[in-house]
Amino acid sequence: MLTLLYEKYKEDLNPEMKMEHMIVHRLDMDTSGIVMYAKSKKDLLKLQALFRNREEVSKSYEAVVCGHLPPEVQRGSIDLPLQRDHRFPPFMRVATPRSEREAQEVVKDLKNAGWKKIVKKKAKPSQTLFEVIAREYRCCDADTSEKGEGANGVVKSKSDKQYPVTRLRLTLMTGRTHQLRVHCASFGHP
Repeated sequence: MLTLLYEKYKEDLNPEMKMEHMIVHRLDMDTSGIVMYAKSKKDLLKLQALFRNREEVSKSYEAVVCGHLPPEVQRGSIDLPLQRDHRFPPFMRVATPRSEREAQEVVKDLKNAGWKKIVKKKAKPSQTLFEVIAREYRCCDADTSEKGEGANGVVKSKSDKQYPVTRLRLTLMTGRTHQLRVHCASFGHP
């Protein structure tokens, strides 16, 4: 996509703008949505600052998670610090006293094995706001959507070949790697 945009607008771009300099922000893996591109360095810096400060620009995501949240839960906030999973990089995990100890042990083991430069990064505060959009059921049978029972196998009522899912609107208050996945999984709804 970026190559197509660059080829189409390269005549209008400032000479200092290279293709890789046009990207204002990115989308995570397996995420669809709008991506902004800048045509000048000045616009790029201004737009990136807006995304970084989160004052005038906000990102929200729609996610389908396993299971139904309790009926009394309609919205809330997940405030859990995240850190790199030192046993399984590049994955992230919720930071706990135990995970902090494990990280220290892994770093110590690597240094003893001859690794010279190992940095244990500190846990970072992370916050995600969530709002329930719908509680639905997803079909396990691939033929179901062809039978007119719902787009993408999603239906409103349960039968034997369906499992519960909750559709959430997620808003990042911080932007950590894998934040949405880790936060949703942390309260039992991956």
